[in-house]
Amino acid sequence: MEADRCRGHETRHCVAAARETAVAFINHALMREYFWIAAPVTVLVAAAFWASYQFVEPAPPRTLVMSTGSETGAYHAFGKLYAAQLKKSGVTLRLKTSAGSTENLASVNDAKSGVGVTFVQGGIAQSDKKPGLVSLGRMFMEPLWVFHRLPDPIDRLHQLRGKRIAVGPEGSGTRPLAMSLLALNQIDETSAALTSIGGKDAVLALEKGDIDALFLVMAPESGLVQQLLRNSAVKLMNFAQAEAYTRVLPFLNRITLPLGVIDMVQNIPPSDVAMVAPATALVATENLHPALVGLLVEAAKEIHSVGGLFQRIGDFPKAIDPEFE
Repeated sequence: MEADRCRGHETRHCVAAARETAVAFINHALMREYFWIAAPVTVLVAAAFWASYQFVEPAPPRTLVMSTGSETGAYHAFGKLYAAQLKKSGVTLRLKTSAGSTENLASVNDAKSGVGVTFVQGGIAQSDKKPGLVSLGRMFMEPLWVFHRLPDPIDRLHQLRGKRIAVGPEGSGTRPLAMSLLALNQIDETSAALTSIGGKDAVLALEKGDIDALFLVMAPESGLVQQLLRNSAVKLMNFAQAEAYTRVLPFLNRITLPLGVIDMVQNIPPSDVAMVAPATALVATENLHPALVGLLVEAAKEIHSVGGLFQRIGDFPKAIDPEFE
């Protein structure tokens, strides 16, 4: 029909028809070209979104919960310093008090508790027994103090056999450490009177003579430690076998309380005292957001790199941990 019209000299109609045919052909060609160009791009964009979803971490939470210890203890005091550091980056660190390291470990190991990070005394647990937890490093020394009021000085724990001993409350880090050391010296509930008190209660009982000895894992600046060091009726045990304990229990360190370091005028202590000390770890859940891990590590460097009675400047924090990955 169109051909007849063209032969009939309907030139204008022929030109329009030819133009429409040409435009349709060009549009079809362009659509095919667009498909072959756009399809791979679309696939690449989709793949990029999928990869982002799979491998790129979501934005870090703005709140983190840390289990510490008693409100008067060193863990809680350090927790406040961490909270101040993280606040500078817009992260709120909520502190949750506890009975000590054992309770801290249980909390961070329980997803329902909401605790993401905590302090754990060395020797409390190992990663093979607590999967899903990682260490951000060892942060500071926690000296073990063994005070007694026996008539003569003692330098071996075996000499406490048959005595009344405060080993710390359930949930504290002191108790498992005390029980481990006593067990190495063949002392248990059948060979000594072990009582589950600690802190102020144990110090008061020792000063009153209700117990013969106590175990304390506490900072030397603690008021309770200072009180006992200045009490003439109380003696601090010298660990003659300190080096041996570090070989049997690798999480322990041998430390020395130097002569006169507490009070040079009163010469307290009157001689060097060998002691043992676990190092405290900062333990977190393995799925803690990497950004929060980075902030905690930076805070640890700021807080724990200063020197102290049992450590030199820069000794801590340490990335090596004998118990957790």
